[in-house]
Amino acid sequence: MLSISRIIALYSYYHAPLKVVHDFEMEVLPKLLNSTGHIYLPSHHPYYAKGEVQPQYDLTHLKDFGLRLCVGKEWHRFPGSYLIPEGIRVDWIKSEFSGLMPGHFKENVPRTSRFWLRDGTKLVPSGMNDMNQEELDHLVRLCTDRCTSLPFRLNCADGCDPFRLTYRLATT
Repeated sequence: MLSISRIIALYSYYHAPLKVVHDFEMEVLPKLLNSTGHIYLPSHHPYYAKGEVQPQYDLTHLKDFGLRLCVGKEWHRFPGSYLIPEGIRVDWIKSEFSGLMPGHFKENVPRTSRFWLRDGTKLVPSGMNDMNQEELDHLVRLCTDRCTSLPFRLNCADGCDPFRLTYRLATT
């Protein structure tokens, strides 16, 4: 009985990051593809009850957009880029943590095995160290790189730190 209550408690209190990723894939991305004419969504998006099968969307067109999902302060809660659809690059924004952030696997590596789909995962990404020292090459430069998922506009003309978000009250 204790084990079952622990499983229920872990699901109830710690599944929020998985819910965010699920809503990103099932709500946000289909709306983007609908607005660009790649798929059709009904005018009202119905709420699906538990146990009801949700429609599956073809997300292969995402590669055409060059989308980036930028993760910042809550990077340690991020469930993993394997849950993000292909065609979306996951990047990291500087936060209070000053250690080593995850690197990207090498892309376009020739396949050496027909059983291993991503041979880039066998290679160690550049910029890794065993001292947990920060490597700025693993972070997004906010003023030059574009993060598709940021819910606000950046004004970098005032000499902001290109790596760190500064939270200020808008005066407009």
